[in-house]
Amino acid sequence: METGFYGHYYYPVYTFTAGLSQEEFSALRSDRNPLLAATAGLTYDRFPDKGLSSDLTLEGAIKAPGYDSYQYFKADNTTMKIFKVTSGLYGAAILKAGAGNELPSFKKYKAAQMRGYTGKEEGDLFASLAVDLMFPITFGKKVEVLRGVVFRGLAGAAFLETGGAWKKTSGGQNFSGDLRINAGVEISPVLTISALTDLTVPITMGYAHNLNGHGGEFYLRFDTPLTIFASVFSY
Repeated sequence: METGFYGHYYYPVYTFTAGLSQEEFSALRSDRNPLLAATAGLTYDRFPDKGLSSDLTLEGAIKAPGYDSYQYFKADNTTMKIFKVTSGLYGAAILKAGAGNELPSFKKYKAAQMRGYTGKEEGDLFASLAVDLMFPITFGKKVEVLRGVVFRGLAGAAFLETGGAWKKTSGGQNFSGDLRINAGVEISPVLTISALTDLTVPITMGYAHNLNGHGGEFYLRFDTPLTIFASVFSY
């Protein structure tokens, strides 16, 4: 592990994780055993000083007594870069990619994991690229909206995201012909809960519309660039 330094705080630049993942019993049919998989991950985090983070995760099924013998392997990467565009306006570029082999149905990639996309495509390959423009609406507040719940700020964003999920084919992939393009807007209020030692609770609400004619949807998420932006800069 390499240690970085930011202000008065140290933080890990490289973090390695490893563990086991078990299929939920509630998802099982009565005629088979659950799957057991080994997982490993490596995170590179230079967000505090360079606005850059990248996360690689590997997962593969293993054979063990009492578990299903089905075999699969998958690898996923998410890389995000946040940068300043101009005074009061920040950008974020997020690249996500994943590939698997012989994935069971509940492990397949869904195109619907993109914000605002409601299509049903799924497969062993996934990729998406998103560009977000984020801006503060009001920061630096300290207003108690409920007992023990303090409003800290509000941020907004507009984004464009393109990508999709594909099945492996022997004749080659038509990635560009199957791309889905979504555009949307988000807002993220930041609350702190004093009863939980000022726990920061950023919540991102948004609406995205698919430009390929598949409609759109409202959503609530905790993993968008705006969530991170609002929680870091709202104080």
